[in-house]
Amino acid sequence: MSSLSSCYSALLAGLSAEVQVRWLQIVVRNSFTEELPRVRAFLHKHTSRMYTVPLYEDLVAGVMKGVAVEIFNQTQRRLHPNLRRTLQQILFPTNCSAPSIPPPPHCLPTARRHGNHRSAGRQCVGVIM
Repeated sequence: MSSLSSCYSALLAGLSAEVQVRWLQIVVRNSFTEELPRVRAFLHKHTSRMYTVPLYEDLVAGVMKGVAVEIFNQTQRRLHPNLRRTLQQILFPTNCSAPSIPPPPHCLPTARRHGNHRSAGRQCVGVIM
């Protein structure tokens, strides 16, 4: 990795983002920490899903999840909400076996809510779901 880095390091800045992200994926997959500043700089500069998601996935899959979380915390305000949500799912996956959260009281069956057992409909008024 050191010899590859010395060969390509000078060329990388002039290459397209697509080529840069491929090199940075190799860097991350091989845990080559000497090029980590370049990974950080790339993720700070580029906010396109096409470039960020693959890099974050590789960071999380390896030993650099802490670095990924740190970079995300620094850049999340500049990201599109959909990309931010995707990266949150990559960085902080939820446990699928977790118990489901009960519905809020305003969405309980009306019979339970008002003590009226004749009414069994659901009523969610004034709440955006």
